[in-house]
Amino acid sequence: MTKRKPIVGISLKMYQNHIQEAVDFAKEVARLTGAEENVEQFFCPGMGVMYPVAQILKDTQIGLGSQNMGPAENGAYTGEFSLESLIDMQGKYVELGHCERRQIFHESDEMIHQKILLALEHKLIPVLCIGETAKYEEDEQLKEYLYKQLMLDLQFIETEKLRKVILAYEPVWAVGQSLAASSVHVHRVHGLIRELLTQQFSKE
Repeated sequence: MTKRKPIVGISLKMYQNHIQEAVDFAKEVARLTGAEENVEQFFCPGMGVMYPVAQILKDTQIGLGSQNMGPAENGAYTGEFSLESLIDMQGKYVELGHCERRQIFHESDEMIHQKILLALEHKLIPVLCIGETAKYEEDEQLKEYLYKQLMLDLQFIETEKLRKVILAYEPVWAVGQSLAASSVHVHRVHGLIRELLTQQFSKE
C-alpha cells in the first residue's frame, strides 16, 4: 500500500492585504519550507496580493491556491475570481465550501458542487471544506450532517477525479473561538468521514 503523503495548507483569509507584507511573509515561508518534498504544501494568499506571492512561490515546492473561484471560467460575474487567472499564475489549488463562504455569502452545496466540477475539469485540486456548525455528541448525528455535505458536494464525480479532491475538516463551532477543537475530536471525525467515504465510494 502506498504511503499517503501528508498535506499542509495555509489560507490567509483577508488578513494580509498589503503587497510588501504579503511578499515578506511568503519569502519567509518559502525560505523555511520551500524545498520540502516529503509534504504536499499549498498557500492561499489574499486575492489582492496573489500575483506577487505567486512569483515567489513558483520556484518552490509550495503550490499556489486561491481562497475561492467563480462558478464559470469567465463571463458576467462581477466581483468573482476566475480560475483562468489562477491557472495563468501557475496555481493549482482552490479552497471551496469554507464555512465563511457558506454562512456569510450563502453559498449552497449546489453552488459548491458546480465549482468542484469546474475545478476538476480544468485539472485544479479542490480543497473542499466540510464540518458541523454545532457540537454533536452522538456519532450518528454527526455522520448524518457530514453525509449530507459530502454527498451533495461530491455527487456524480467519477472515482478517478474524486481522488484529486482534498477534504479539509473544520469544526465550524470552534472557528474563531479561544479554544480549538481537541485532537481527540478531530481524529474521531476524520474516522467518521473515512467511514462515509468507504461506504459511498470505496476504501481506496
